[in-house]
Order: sequence, then C-alpha cells, then structure tokens
Amino acid sequence: MSRLNSFYRWTVLQLQRDVILILAIVGSYLMLTLMMIVDFGDGGSDYKQGDWLINNVVVAVRRGPVGSWIIGLSDLLGLSPLAAVMIIQWILLTALYVVVTAILLSLRHKYLNLILISSPALFLVFWLADSGAGFRKELIAYVAITLAILNMKSDSRALFAAACVIFVAGCYGHEINVMLSPLFFLVAGLNALKSGRFVFYSVMAALVGIAVLHAAFFAVTHLRVEDAMLVCQPLLDRGMGPEICGGAIAWLDKSSSYAMSSVAEVLSPYKVAGFVLAYALSLSPYLYPASHL
Repeated sequence: MSRLNSFYRWTVLQLQRDVILILAIVGSYLMLTLMMIVDFGDGGSDYKQGDWLINNVVVAVRRGPVGSWIIGLSDLLGLSPLAAVMIIQWILLTALYVVVTAILLSLRHKYLNLILISSPALFLVFWLADSGAGFRKELIAYVAITLAILNMKSDSRALFAAACVIFVAGCYGHEINVMLSPLFFLVAGLNALKSGRFVFYSVMAALVGIAVLHAAFFAVTHLRVEDAMLVCQPLLDRGMGPEICGGAIAWLDKSSSYAMSSVAEVLSPYKVAGFVLAYALSLSPYLYPASHL
C-alpha cells in the first residue's frame, strides 16, 4: 500500500511539473502572438518586420535574399509584404514553441527545465522582456537547430533535411546566424553518433557548410548600398508605409565607421557594467543544472 501511495504521489508530482512547464510556455507564446497582432495593426515594426523585408529586388545587399523570397511569395499569393512576413514569423514562432515543448517534456529533469526556461537569456523570457528583441531573424536558426535536436529521437532524414534548408535560409537572411553554425554542426554530429548514419549526416553537414560559406561571402561582399531607398522602394510600391524604411533598412547605406561611432555614443562605463552584470545573472540559472547533469 505504501508503494502504491508513493507511486501515486510521484505521478501527481510529475503531472504538476508538466502542467507548470506547459502553462509557462503557452503564456509566453500567447503574449508574443498578441505583440505580433499589435505590430500588424501598427503597420509593422521597422526592425522586427523591416529587417525581414530587406530585399534584392532592385539592388543586391546583405540579408536581401530572404526578403526577396518573401516579396515573391506575397506577389504570388496576392498578399501585402507585411502580411506575408508576419504569417511566416507566426508559423516559425509556433513551430519553435511546439518543438521546444516536445523536447522539454521528453527530458527527465522537469524541475531543471523550469529553471532553464525561467532564464532571462532564453527567448521565452527575453522576447517578452524586450519587445524589440522578438521576431528577429535568429528565429529561423532557432527553429532549424531545435528541429535537428528533436530529430535525435526520430532519426528522420526528411526532418533533418528540412532543418538544414531552414538553417541555410536563416544564414542568407542574417549574417548573425552564420555564427550559430558551429552549434548546428555539433547537433548534426550528435545525430550521426546516435543513429550511426555517418554518411548521410556528413553529406548534409558538408552541403550546409558550403551554403553557409556562400552566405557569409555574399554578406561580406554586399555590405551596403549607396541609397537605402533602393531597398525600400519595392515595399513602397506594394503599399507599405515609409515608416518601415526607418529602422534596419535605413542602416544599409551607412558606413562601418558611422555604425561604430553610433554605438560608441550610447556606450558608457555604467552601461557596460550593467551589461556584464545582466549577462552573469542570465547565466546563473544554468549553473545548478550544469553541476548536476
């Protein structure tokens, strides 16, 4: 009887942990979806959506391939570029939350999972704490990497191939995603070790590596344009307001020296110290799991 009671208490405790975990994730997802609806009503953000709409329709520039694909899709479907990009963002956001939830629920250390998702560095909290940080193009790479992690349970060639395509698209969309390629290759290696399919995962990793190098080369050789309006004009022609051109797009005709001086102007010893402190605090939730796993 005591064993039965212990098993019952253990089962209830596990369910409680799962419920808390799911409620936290669902709450974060609903808040971000609401923020997206507000952005759509405001005509889009010049960074959160404007960065996605940097395009190569008139002139080639870094981050432009993804924006060109989105504009082409919007023309094909008869949608505005804003509607097209926000639908894509919502699909990627939903996929990310579903995959992350599946991964977390498959792990045994449920309390550690709660500690991890409460970290201000993780997107579930970070994107809510800073409304301007959400829906950046890192979202594309996050989806690809989490799909590759999830694939370690299913060993699906189609799923991993999809993750590879999404990751490459993310690298063409923003050069910062190139910096995430070591993590993607690490997960690819773990997939190979777990499944024993070394040839398949090696070939896929090599193809991704070639594409990532090309994306990086394209970004480096197309850093800026003479006039940012050349990038914005295709959006204006499709009915978007000029406000969309004031953020990420406006920086495309600025020199690197201008960018560095602009950053230097807002830096101060207090802000640097604050960043270091915030970075340390954001890592603190990971110390306990790291010492017990």
